[in-house]
Amino acid sequence: AAMSDLETDAATKEINAAKSSPWPPDMRDAIWSDRLLLRYKMKKEMRGYRSFLEEVLKEENENKEEEENNDGSSSGEEEEDKEVDIFKAIPILQ
Repeated sequence: AAMSDLETDAATKEINAAKSSPWPPDMRDAIWSDRLLLRYKMKKEMRGYRSFLEEVLKEENENKEEEENNDGSSSGEEEEDKEVDIFKAIPILQ
């Protein structure tokens, strides 16, 4: 994986942290390499993570709506395939 896989600021911080690391250079380089490979792999699989998360959030929304409808407060019209905004559903992504 190339250095461009990291954001510039994050890469600079990691490089500086690695330079001040107490680990021997060969171990530090191995860890650096493993971290880059992991990020690269996860970046390639991001669509799968996103679709899984959207599916889970959609199911949670449907369950919540069913519970509300079972409490006697029916909205009348059901929405099929309701779009889920991940950034609103998971505040840490904002």
